[in-house]
Amino acid sequence: DSLSTTPEPTVADTSTGTATTTTTNPSGLDRKNQLLNRQEKRTEQLENRQNRIEDKKNKMEERKANIQAKLNDRKTKIIEKLQTKFLNINERRTGQMLAHLDRLGKILDKIQARGVKAKANGKDTTSLDTLVTTARTAIATAKTAVETQQDKTYQITVSSETQAKNEVGQTSKLLQTDLQTTKNLVKAAKDAVQNAAKQLRTIVGEEKPRVNESIVPPATTSAGDL
Repeated sequence: DSLSTTPEPTVADTSTGTATTTTTNPSGLDRKNQLLNRQEKRTEQLENRQNRIEDKKNKMEERKANIQAKLNDRKTKIIEKLQTKFLNINERRTGQMLAHLDRLGKILDKIQARGVKAKANGKDTTSLDTLVTTARTAIATAKTAVETQQDKTYQITVSSETQAKNEVGQTSKLLQTDLQTTKNLVKAAKDAVQNAAKQLRTIVGEEKPRVNESIVPPATTSAGDL
């Protein structure tokens, strides 16, 4: 008989009843590592993007703050100029009123002197004397009011940027109102002097009193100026 080379049968593991095999899968590990790397890169990209967004926001806020600071500085300078303007207006108007009252006082002195002369000539000056006294009181009252007005400062108080315009307007309106009120007293003094002048004309029988200055000089302030 010739020798045969038939392969021997596979011997199974009779203890478990299954064949034992050992398997390795390097391609599976690479796939997992690739996924982890991609996730890390994506996380890093998201963080970088978020940082860029935050950086841009910070720069925008900084720019906005700089613009706001410049705007506030500009408005502050405007308010300071208006403050000075209000003070100058008040000083100029009250100065004009005081000068006007001084002229009225000098005119009243001349009226009174003419009255004394008329009385010495036998004229009844009782009514004139009363009007002169009334005019003296009106001039004194007006002068006190003007001096009080002259001491006012009209400080502009701004509570917020949005209210700045309204508050400046309110201060301006207050200045105009106070000046007009004071001017009315000056006008009352002028009217009182004018009444005395008219009475003097009646007593002495002249169309115009013989004085060097006009009884009623031009007003130095007008409603349009206030």
